[in-house]
Amino acid sequence: MICKQSLIALSLLAVLEGIFFTPPCLAAVQQSNADDGVNQPIPELPGLTDEDKKQAFKEVQDDINPITPDGVRELRRKADEVEQAASAPPKFVPKPVTSSLLVDLKPGSTPPVVRLSKGYITNVVFVDQMGNPLIVKHVSKPGNQNQIVQVDWIKPDKDNPGQNNFQITPIDTYAMGNISVRVDGVENVPISVTFVSGQRVYDDRADIRIKGVGFGMSGHGMGLPGDADTVLISLLSGVPPDNSVQLDSSIPDVEAWKFKDSDGKDCFWIRSKWTLLSPAFLATRQSSDGTHAYKINPTPVLNMSINGVQTMVTLAGY
Repeated sequence: MICKQSLIALSLLAVLEGIFFTPPCLAAVQQSNADDGVNQPIPELPGLTDEDKKQAFKEVQDDINPITPDGVRELRRKADEVEQAASAPPKFVPKPVTSSLLVDLKPGSTPPVVRLSKGYITNVVFVDQMGNPLIVKHVSKPGNQNQIVQVDWIKPDKDNPGQNNFQITPIDTYAMGNISVRVDGVENVPISVTFVSGQRVYDDRADIRIKGVGFGMSGHGMGLPGDADTVLISLLSGVPPDNSVQLDSSIPDVEAWKFKDSDGKDCFWIRSKWTLLSPAFLATRQSSDGTHAYKINPTPVLNMSINGVQTMVTLAGY
């Protein structure tokens, strides 16, 4: 039996023979490779010039960002133009205006017409003949019009006295119909308001003045002729009567026109947000935003209350 020490010695001998002894087949392959120059050192590659490095960097940069900064700006400009064109109205941009409409409750009278535009809210305000607010009690519309207009209003209750206005917005580009409104003071007579959309001009705010309501609230305006109402209501909307002559005013906030009334008498018509103290007016009307319209006899000087201060206003050009 071989002892343990003998086995260790044989193992070491085998390892040493493997290190220092090359088999004939392996020796032949090594000699062949040496003859073919396989183990010869690899020659060094020529170095890159600065121009080559710049070109390589540019190619990598173009692969990462193929679009130039100018190209990015052009694409964003094109995208903005497309978005703007998509959101623009198909035909025109409507012009907002504020109008004042006089409503006569007598049989046979024509109901007021409010102009709407899709995407815009129209505020409808109710006032009496003197310009005092009339609280909206109820607003109704036919059921088949739920799809073409939206009406928002605050119904009065014990916690909320209500308001004298409501908002109406068309859902369709071209909508036409009417709504029925009941206001404080004339609950027994519903007021019909016709609406039409798709116009070049729309009412941003429409002040609906109920003729014959509110006389008892003020001593002014009793027994006024019909032409005074027509001219004064037109003035409140900023539209002077035809064939009128505008006068020069020392204060821009006080506008004045010379115009003959139905009797052929020359009168001055004043429009201002300030209160006229003198001379005494022949007729007056007030809009919901506090603008006053007066009919007076011709005079070169007006006495106005401007911010609580008595101010003289001179008129010329007549």
